[in-house]
Amino acid sequence: TISSITEEINQTFVKAVGNGSYNWTINCTDTLNNIGSSTKYNLSVSTADIIASTCNFTEVNVSMTSANSGDTVVIPEGNCIWNNTLIINKGITLQGTGSNYTHISSTLNDTYSSLVSITLSSNVPVRITNIHFNYSTNYYGARSIQINGKTDNSFAYTQIRIDQNKFEKG
Repeated sequence: TISSITEEINQTFVKAVGNGSYNWTINCTDTLNNIGSSTKYNLSVSTADIIASTCNFTEVNVSMTSANSGDTVVIPEGNCIWNNTLIINKGITLQGTGSNYTHISSTLNDTYSSLVSITLSSNVPVRITNIHFNYSTNYYGARSIQINGKTDNSFAYTQIRIDQNKFEKG
């Protein structure tokens, strides 16, 4: 509740809320005790964070499979070795708990393998953030993240964001 406003001045009120439905109104009382109320507004908040139980490939892959476009798949803190490629084929955010805390490495000895492969059928937002990738090989062509583009020129990828990660090899 904000108890003080200034007439003829735009003011911004910020309130952090979690998932749920919220009703809000603005009620004002002037110095003569006249009361005014605004229309009642409803705000629904829904965020979809799917938190993998561990950083193990299988757990993260299960979370990825259950995610819908627009969801965030969170990889918890830990050190895990992946020997498979995680495929991102929808508009999601893959988020670790920080590049000093979520460590994903691989010991694959495959020249053209990757830890994460982005393969999309449309131009949707994808973000990979806060993960330490360590591809423990010097093989030419081995990569931490591979982006597979469209070859038919039907669209371009313009919404892929890879940020706040740490990369070693690959």
